[in-house]
Amino acid sequence: MGDSRRPICHHCGVVGHLKARCFKLHPELRQTVHKNRPPNFSSTRTAALAETTGNSAALSDFSRLQAQIGQLQDQLGSLAARAHDTPIAPTATIATVTPTACHVTSEAPTWVLDSGANDHMTGESSLFSSPLIPITQSVCLADNSTSHISHKGDVFLSSDILLSSVLHVPNFAFNLLSVSRLAKSLNCAKGILQQLSCPYTPEQNGVAERKNRHIMSIVRCLLSGMHVPKSYWHMAVLTAVYLINRTPSRVLHSMAPLQILKPDCILFSILPRVFGCTCFVQNRSPHRTKLDNKSVKCIFLGYSAMSKAYRCYDPVSDLSPSIEITSPLARPVPIFDSMVPESSSPPVQRSSPPLQVYTRRPRTSVSPARLIFGPRFSTNHPISQYISYFGLSDSYRAFIGKLESVSIPRLIRHGELVPLPAGEKTVGCKWVFTVKYMADSSVDRYKARLVAKGFTQVPGKDFGATFAPVAKLTSVRLLVSLAASHSWPLHQLDIKNAFLHGDLLETIYMDTPPGFRAEGEYAGKVCRLRKSLYGLKQSPRAWFSRFSEVILSMEFVRCHSDHTCFIHPRLDGCCIILLVYVDDIILIGDDAPGISQVKQDLGKVFDVKDLGSLRYFLGIEVARSRNGISLSQRKYTLDLLQDTGMLGCRPASTPMDPNLKLSTESGDLLLNPSMYQRLVGRLIYLTNTRPDLTFVTSPGLGLFYSASHQSGLSCFTDADYAGSQTDRRSTTGLSTFYGNHLISWKSKKQAVVSRSSAEAEYRAMAQGTCEILWLRSILNELGFTEKDSSQLFCDNKSAIMLASDSVLHERSKHIEVDIHFIREKIRSGIIVPSFVPSSDQTADVLTKPVGPSLLQSSIVKLGLIDIFAPA
Repeated sequence: MGDSRRPICHHCGVVGHLKARCFKLHPELRQTVHKNRPPNFSSTRTAALAETTGNSAALSDFSRLQAQIGQLQDQLGSLAARAHDTPIAPTATIATVTPTACHVTSEAPTWVLDSGANDHMTGESSLFSSPLIPITQSVCLADNSTSHISHKGDVFLSSDILLSSVLHVPNFAFNLLSVSRLAKSLNCAKGILQQLSCPYTPEQNGVAERKNRHIMSIVRCLLSGMHVPKSYWHMAVLTAVYLINRTPSRVLHSMAPLQILKPDCILFSILPRVFGCTCFVQNRSPHRTKLDNKSVKCIFLGYSAMSKAYRCYDPVSDLSPSIEITSPLARPVPIFDSMVPESSSPPVQRSSPPLQVYTRRPRTSVSPARLIFGPRFSTNHPISQYISYFGLSDSYRAFIGKLESVSIPRLIRHGELVPLPAGEKTVGCKWVFTVKYMADSSVDRYKARLVAKGFTQVPGKDFGATFAPVAKLTSVRLLVSLAASHSWPLHQLDIKNAFLHGDLLETIYMDTPPGFRAEGEYAGKVCRLRKSLYGLKQSPRAWFSRFSEVILSMEFVRCHSDHTCFIHPRLDGCCIILLVYVDDIILIGDDAPGISQVKQDLGKVFDVKDLGSLRYFLGIEVARSRNGISLSQRKYTLDLLQDTGMLGCRPASTPMDPNLKLSTESGDLLLNPSMYQRLVGRLIYLTNTRPDLTFVTSPGLGLFYSASHQSGLSCFTDADYAGSQTDRRSTTGLSTFYGNHLISWKSKKQAVVSRSSAEAEYRAMAQGTCEILWLRSILNELGFTEKDSSQLFCDNKSAIMLASDSVLHERSKHIEVDIHFIREKIRSGIIVPSFVPSSDQTADVLTKPVGPSLLQSSIVKLGLIDIFAPA
């Protein structure tokens, strides 16, 4: 009822005044009320402020503001009380606390705390302690009115607090104290400044992001080092922060961050442990019996922040790691005595007991390693494949320094160190360390090579053509056969750093090698390569072009059938044959002085290493006796068996089960396809001396070229009709002999489906004809012209008749025209087709799996022997 009799303002809707006395409509009445108010009219002023709030929410906000103002006033009062005796300019001394003003003594002015004001303002010029600076500006007050600012200066609020840039507004009724400016000034004086960054802009907060990177790098090490699941990442973060705060830092003068923050704090109240290690926690269960274990095997996951305890995890009971378990028995990490401060209190002197007490001598027990360190992991990969330059020891770094003294001057001589032109990119490089072995698995030498990162080159800009020919292994076997039949010497040469001799046609810039200190005149420069380098895409082509240029200048002639073979004919009928495979060279011939002269001439241009007689070439072991020359890959086979874990397995009688039919739709998927692909590639290289692939039966089996030679080329061809279960294509098999020496062989699936077995055999005969023609061509260039016809053996009479007769048969009219060239060679007398029984067919083992008896007979026919078998 009382509320209904109170006046209501029809302008703002607030109860307690009329429209004529409304402050919003008549703001000039507000200053009149303040001037007429008694000095101790605090309760009335509080009530007036309550009326202006309008609702309960505003009252609650005002109460929180009142509490904040009270805290600030307490702080200001304490600062003023400590320096009340200091004679300074007139200051305000805090006496009482009101919601909006700081009431002071009778001599000190009153300051009103205003949370909405941007600057300090006063109307009394006597409060300023510094010379006033004139200003010609205006300030907007809370009632939207403007007042002129005459000056600004500094005012001492207390002996320790100085208000800077206080605005002097003449005839202003109050001394306004800006809360925001005061708080900002105090924070700046203490070195604290709050700045907010924009969302998703980590570059604006580089210090925090760098610390986050530091913490996360330690977290990753903790998780991966002990194989802790990623689900416990939060425990790793807490542990990382715990260790960082207690680790001495060089920036802090070998002090830990916690020592700087709390000098009296003990860094390690409990001993630190290895994160993720195995620990044994005392079993304190009330239900534990005498036969139960006294401890529980757990995993250490950090430290407790609330007590002197560890945080451990029990995998059996799935105990949460947040539960704190004390007394783990894991092996502690050693700490320094200086990190644990001594106690400040002196030790308490206790009286000794009156009776002598005998104690048992303490016994130290060491737990087994498997319990102390937990599960251990190892790998069967050689560590030499994972060593980088940055992980080398001092001795190896000195070794690299010795290499630099040789390689860097050569690099500078073959190039130059220049500034990188604008718009150009450099190619990286690294050191590659390898070990070269002899045929008996002994170490030949250790090799260190500077290799360019050619995978960063851009085609068309950094390199053009990259093809470089290499010697065919068929050519190698042919030369060995000629050396065995004519008793020619076999010599082997090696070109050191062959690729460094090639001339580059493109402009290539490379980074300086790792470990090379670019100081003085070389600072900030890169290498401009003049010569080729290992790793560059065009290096093989550049090296072969350079070698061909040198060898042709020595009156050698290139063999057109094999561009890696060079012939040096002599007028007296002698000849020298040179075969090059990248940087490995084979020299044979009947002119021993001429071979020595070739070695000397090559040594004048390249850095040549004379390896003497041919013994080990591209993983092929060469052994010579008066009976002939043998080729084997025994070391390569044993390494292959050891790498695949098959060295101790039971040998098989055949390399493949005759009853096994492979299909792409049957069987399980391989867990590691790359390992299978690598194994297939190594087996393919093994067929260079092993056409039968019976390495599990006898690793020492290899080709043998006897000294008793019979001239003439012959080829055996065979086909397995529709042998593939997937596409029903046939498999071609052929073996070519030079006299009684097996020179080449092939096992390949045909490109098209044959409609009959005769067609499949006919296509195999065409492949054999191509092989004979190529071998006749290279023998003719080497000076061994084949005057007689070459024999082409086949065990299918229909195919022989199809090749001999030029009549168009109904079953052969669909065969491609290029296949029929075999008829032309037969008419010219180069090829003579002959029938051979299947029992004498040497190519049968190359088309399909065979049984043990047929395999053993094929081994004898192919000329394979075990040179390590007892005589």
